[in-house]
Amino acid sequence: MESTTTNTNQQNETPEKPARISTKQVFSGKWLKMNFAEYPTRDGKTYTYEYVERTTTKNGVDGTYIVGIMKYPQTKQPPKIILVGNFRPPLDKYVLEFPAGLIDEPKDCLADAIRELKEETGYTPTKVLDVFKTDQVPQVSPALYIDPWKSNESEVLIIVEVDGDDEVNKNVKQNLENTESIVVHLFDISTTLWQDIVKLAKEKDYLIESKLYAFIVGLVLSKQLHLE
Repeated sequence: MESTTTNTNQQNETPEKPARISTKQVFSGKWLKMNFAEYPTRDGKTYTYEYVERTTTKNGVDGTYIVGIMKYPQTKQPPKIILVGNFRPPLDKYVLEFPAGLIDEPKDCLADAIRELKEETGYTPTKVLDVFKTDQVPQVSPALYIDPWKSNESEVLIIVEVDGDDEVNKNVKQNLENTESIVVHLFDISTTLWQDIVKLAKEKDYLIESKLYAFIVGLVLSKQLHLE
């Protein structure tokens, strides 16, 4: 029997972008502003879309988040992943997530990432991993959009190694702002990583960031699909 496949998504064609009719700022605070954007509908009418953007955006990038891997080359302990419990006022709870922060200098996101990691956790990275293989800055991801349905906020991802045997990473001290409430957690990178995270979240009444869940799903799929 002959079969046919219909490409309903027109994957090989470049979609036509709807032309924005107008943009109106309706609120601006210290960190965020609220905009209304007007677009045409397919039936010739118009609709208004509400979205948020940061007031601190620099060169199209807002922040950075850091996947930190703790290794122990001398003592040979199992590698660990560095996470933080960060109090998030919109949720009125701590959220288990990767260290992250706003960037100061878009041309030097690496320096901003290292600064954020040290401020939030006390740890100093000893190696920045070249994972992304881009032409410009190999260690820095492209701009990644966090919640494009309601915001144009973007982050870059940086992955680092931290030498847990180095004296600089022993007896570390955070350097938090007065408004920050952040607790550092180290987890063994093992087959029970997700179970360990869920257990801590229940014990501490933490919520879990979606990026962290996606990261762990990637680890699991890599092993199940033999992609490592």
